[in-house]
Amino acid sequence: MSSAKSSCFSRQAKHNKVKGMTIKKLLELVDVRDPRGGGGRRKHVFKEILAIAILAKLSGAQTFNEMEDFGKCRREWLATFLKLPHGIPSHDTFNRAIRSTPAEEFEGCFQTWAEALRLQAVGAPQRIVAVDGKALRRAGCTGKAPVIVGAWDERAGIALGQEQVEEKSNAITAVPRLLERLDLRGAVVTMDAMGCQKATAGLIRSRGGDYMLALKGNQGLAYEEMRVFMEDAIANTPQRLAFHETTDKGHGRLETRRCWQSADLDGFADRSLWPGLQSVCMLESERSVGGTTTTERRLFLCSMMPDAPKAMETGRGHWGIENRLHHRLDVQLGEDLSRARAGNAPRNLALIRRTVLNVFGRDKQNRGLCRCQKIAAWKPRLPGDHALRQRLISGTAR
Repeated sequence: MSSAKSSCFSRQAKHNKVKGMTIKKLLELVDVRDPRGGGGRRKHVFKEILAIAILAKLSGAQTFNEMEDFGKCRREWLATFLKLPHGIPSHDTFNRAIRSTPAEEFEGCFQTWAEALRLQAVGAPQRIVAVDGKALRRAGCTGKAPVIVGAWDERAGIALGQEQVEEKSNAITAVPRLLERLDLRGAVVTMDAMGCQKATAGLIRSRGGDYMLALKGNQGLAYEEMRVFMEDAIANTPQRLAFHETTDKGHGRLETRRCWQSADLDGFADRSLWPGLQSVCMLESERSVGGTTTTERRLFLCSMMPDAPKAMETGRGHWGIENRLHHRLDVQLGEDLSRARAGNAPRNLALIRRTVLNVFGRDKQNRGLCRCQKIAAWKPRLPGDHALRQRLISGTAR
């Protein structure tokens, strides 16, 4: 980054710092190398193209054309902290820049920023880091949609990072690459069956975390052993199990949740192959709606000693990655509608959407992503109105 540009950012940060977050901090997300090389025409500063794209997304832009529209409407404001040597890039330029941005470098900048946000969040007795995959359904041909494996901090409400599944591979290979870049100290990592692997359990433990991994039929004999053991213990010797039960009623539904957990793993043939394994847990959900009752049971391998209330809370916390991340990416940020397919565009746009979620998902007034984006777009331009996004980031905007 040039000294002139850095000093410009510093002046902005000096006047617009709000609770540790500045425009400078946000724009550090784009501190990646220019992939265009030394030849050809390079009218625009590459990092500025990405910076405008992120700010456009924060204001609700969905397409490359809308990024260009945002830039033209906000050119005077953008010029207060960007050089803009040839004005605002065209929509084709935004397209080319985003599809050519080095994804690994971009994700590295994002993870550094996300970790800083997490450290600013209110501390909690135990972090829950949920890991799961999500397909970008319209970003590929039928049956070949790219899949992004993401990590979500349920306590802080922050997307921590992402890793794209390689073509002709599966999420099992992407999970370790993602976990190796995350700070897992003091966290319980939760995953569904795709992450229930011995090597993954060992990696989590080696990085200072605990795990609660969903055990299903893909583990064959291990699943059958644990299922038979827990069902027999629940039916015949429940006093030997840690137990917790809760009941929720509302919206015409009665749901009873039960958790049983045992450290008696002497009969588990593969125990020594699972690093740090301390207990097995079974969660049961019994739902009654309109006179119909359904029951679902799920098994988990845990690196923690039995603590049924905590295990139930952790198991439920895993669904935050579906409800608070994936659902909002699709419904509020239109991820499943994006048809950008070329190069790194699907992967980089997915990261920019997670940036929007990390910024506005922390709004203290709980106004929702779309509402915060509209506030950012509608706010009339005033001297120094770049502070608006700082107030939105901290949740103090009026």
